[in-house]
Amino acid sequence: MNTSRPYNPGGDDWRRRAEAAERTVEVLKDKVSQLYAGGSGNLIQRQLDRQRQRRVQLQLRAAELERYNGELERAVEERTRAMRAILDNVTFGFFVMGRDLTVKPCTTRSCVDLFGRPIAAGDNLPELLGVQDTPLAAHLALAIDQVFDDLLDEDVALGQIPTRFVVGERELKLEGRVVRDAEGAISGVLMTVSDETALEQARRQARENEVLVHILMQRSAFVAFVEETRAAVLGCSSSDADPVVVRRVVHTIKGNAAAFGLDDVVAAAHSAESEPHLGPEQLARIGGALRELLQTHVKVLEIPPNAHVEPTFEVTEAQLGRLRALLDRIDDTELEHWASEVAMRPVSELLGPTETFVQRLAERLNKQLSFEVHGGHKLLNTERFRPVFVVLPHLLRNAVAHGIEEPWERGDKGSCGHVTLEVSGDAEGCRIVVTDDGRGVDLDRVVDRAVKLGLCAAEDQSHMSTAERLSLVYLDGLSVSETVSDIAGRGVGMAAVKAVVAEAGGNMMIESQPGLGTRVSLHFPATR
Repeated sequence: MNTSRPYNPGGDDWRRRAEAAERTVEVLKDKVSQLYAGGSGNLIQRQLDRQRQRRVQLQLRAAELERYNGELERAVEERTRAMRAILDNVTFGFFVMGRDLTVKPCTTRSCVDLFGRPIAAGDNLPELLGVQDTPLAAHLALAIDQVFDDLLDEDVALGQIPTRFVVGERELKLEGRVVRDAEGAISGVLMTVSDETALEQARRQARENEVLVHILMQRSAFVAFVEETRAAVLGCSSSDADPVVVRRVVHTIKGNAAAFGLDDVVAAAHSAESEPHLGPEQLARIGGALRELLQTHVKVLEIPPNAHVEPTFEVTEAQLGRLRALLDRIDDTELEHWASEVAMRPVSELLGPTETFVQRLAERLNKQLSFEVHGGHKLLNTERFRPVFVVLPHLLRNAVAHGIEEPWERGDKGSCGHVTLEVSGDAEGCRIVVTDDGRGVDLDRVVDRAVKLGLCAAEDQSHMSTAERLSLVYLDGLSVSETVSDIAGRGVGMAAVKAVVAEAGGNMMIESQPGLGTRVSLHFPATR
C-alpha cells in the first residue's frame, strides 16, 4: 500500500514553507534595520556620516579658499597700483644695472626726466650719462666689476663708483645698492638717481659767500694778491720772459688763489700749466678769470676790475705822534726807521686765509690734520717778506699732500697729522719754519724721479750725500707725484720758494727723517 502523498502545489505544506520564508525575510529586514538604526551595528552609519561631513567641510574650505584668493588678488592688485603710483611719480630714478653696465627691465618714469630721454632695458649706462669713450666710463666699468667680484666690503666697493655726472643742464647723483639672489650671489646693482642741480647751485652759492667773507676778513692781503697777480701776469706776458720763471709764477698764482678759495682762477692757472708752452694767451685767461671775479663782486669787494689799487697801511696814534716829533727835527735815519716801522704788518695778516686753505686741502685729501701757527702776532716788514708769504703755501701744500699720511698709514703716531708754521725772530734776523710729522722725504724716490726725468745722471747716485739728495727737490720740474693735478705734480713749487727766499736775502734748509716728518727752515739775516 502506497502511503506517499501526491504533490499538491496548493496544499498545506507549500503554504507553510511560504509562510516560513516570509518570516525569514522579515527577520532579515529587522536585522538590517537594527544594523542601521544603532546599537553595536552602527559602524557603517558612522562612517557614512563622517564621509558626508568631510564632503561638507571640503566644500566649505573650497569656498573659503576661493574667497581668500579673491581677496588676495585684490590686495595685490591694490598694492601694485599703489607701488606703481609711487614709482611713476617719485622724483628719484630707480633702475637695476648688470655687470655689463646695461639697464635691466623695469625703470621708474622719472628716469626719463632725469636723463632727458626714454630708458629701456639694454641701454648702456655710460651712454645715458654721456661719458662713453672717456676715462670716466673706464672708471665706472672698473668700479662695477669690483662690486660684482664681491671681494670687498659692500660699502667699500660701492664707494668706488663715481657719483657725480653732468647730463645736459642737470647735475645727477648716482648711488648704488647691491641686489642678491636667493643663493646670496650678486645679481645686479640698484642705482638711485637724484637731481642735484638745485642743491649744487645752493652749495656753490654758499661756497661763494664763504669765500667773500674770508676775502673781506683778509681784504688787505687780498688786495695785495690782486695787484701782485696783475703785475705777474703783465710781466710774464712779454715775449722775452723766461719760461721757467713763468711756470713758477703761474704755479704760485694757483696756490695763492686756492688759499683764497678762487676756484675759477685756480682752474685757469691749472689749465695754463697743462699747456706745453705758457704764452700770453694762457696768462690772459688767468687775468680774465680774476677780472671776472672782481667784476661780479665789485659792489662787495669794492675793488675795480681794471684799475690799480694801492695797498693801505694803518698808522696808530702813537706812530702819528712820533711822526710829528720827527718832522720837528728832520733826521733821515730816523725817518727811514719810521718808514720801516709803518710798513710792518703782523704775520697773521701776511698769511691771509692760509689756515682755511690748509684745512680745506686736508679735507679734500681725506686726511685728518691739526694745523698750528706760532708767532702770528709778530710784525714783519711787508716790503721784504710779502713775496715770501706769497710762495709759503707751496711748503704747506707739500706738507699736507706729500708729507702727512692717510689716517690708516700713521701707525703709532695717531690718525691725526700735525703741521706747524712758526715765525720767530730777534735782532739777528727772522726765521720761518714749516714742520710736519708725516712720512718724510723718500730720498730714493726723489733720486729715481730725477734720473727718470733727466735732471740727474744715473751714475751720480752712489756718490751723492743725504744733503745733496735732498737738494734735488729744488730742481724745476721734479715732483714725486706720478700724475699731475691741481694740487701737485708740476715740480715747480720748491724751486719757486727757493728763488723768492734768495731774492729776500735768506737761505733755505730741509731736514727730513723717514717716518718722522720734515722740517723746512727759512732764515733771513737782519738788515739795516
